[in-house]
Amino acid sequence: MIDLYGWTTGNTYRVLIALEETGLPYRAVPVNLRERDQDRPGFLALNPMGQVPLIIDSEGPCGAQITLSQSMAILLYLAEKSGQLLPVSRADRARALEALSLVMTDLVAPVNFGLSLEREEGSSAGLAFGEARATRALAAIEQRLCICSFLGGTRFGAADCAAFPMIHLLGTGRLKELPATRRWYREAQERPPVQRALAAVF
Repeated sequence: MIDLYGWTTGNTYRVLIALEETGLPYRAVPVNLRERDQDRPGFLALNPMGQVPLIIDSEGPCGAQITLSQSMAILLYLAEKSGQLLPVSRADRARALEALSLVMTDLVAPVNFGLSLEREEGSSAGLAFGEARATRALAAIEQRLCICSFLGGTRFGAADCAAFPMIHLLGTGRLKELPATRRWYREAQERPPVQRALAAVF
């Protein structure tokens, strides 16, 4: 059983989507960010960064328990554990990992940075930076989706799990000039595992 410590954040939802896609058994453990549960000693003992998501897999490698944070690391762990979410061939796997890195580095990180800077310091500079980087990342995502059904290749994969919550947050208005991404978003939104993940309650 995998315990997923999380809250209603994009980082948590990308792991939820991966868990639902793989069918691995899990239990949601709320970490209420509004009440600063992430700063409590018990949680900091699990993750000194005080961030969600975090998983504890009681049946980790060689049957030993493993505790893991950072949503990208968790996605890769779930892919390895389940044998899903990443292609088998080396070339296809490399391209899927490239897409995952693009999403996390050039879309998720800049947008989150901009939103955080605006919220904490009232600065619009960070938001403008995030907006510019997001526009470039979405153009690169569009280019890939013009030749692939999914960011992960021929099947919904780790990169798709990573991208969906952020694109969902940005809104469909950003996709007007991106027909391939719009098609991908519509199809992803209709997937039962994605719907179950979005309906999860913390």
